[in-house]
Amino acid sequence: MPAIFGVRAGEVAEVETADRRRQHGESHYGLSRTLVVMRDLLALRFIIDNAPAAEIRFALATAGSAALGALVMSRSTTAMVFFDGLAVIFGLIWWNARRFNRAQEVGVYRLREEGA
Repeated sequence: MPAIFGVRAGEVAEVETADRRRQHGESHYGLSRTLVVMRDLLALRFIIDNAPAAEIRFALATAGSAALGALVMSRSTTAMVFFDGLAVIFGLIWWNARRFNRAQEVGVYRLREEGA
């Protein structure tokens, strides 16, 4: 996702490639890829609105949810699982917001000059 949002239109060039059929191995796109896509979709709304604020908010929300999970651990397993689950979801959104912000700061791709 940082590649999608971290590159400005003037920084992109089209490069022709020679595509060929896969000769060995297998695709990395299976059911396990679903979790990565879900994480990206959850973060997308917050990144579009205000990525720097999203990074801070979700870092705090992750820590707060994890702390609440620890506080209720001895009283209710269900509440602990709920808050810990929220902490995981918030942490994934924070991670994507952080990746996006870093991509904006330092860029995503390093290209070599033609002929180098």
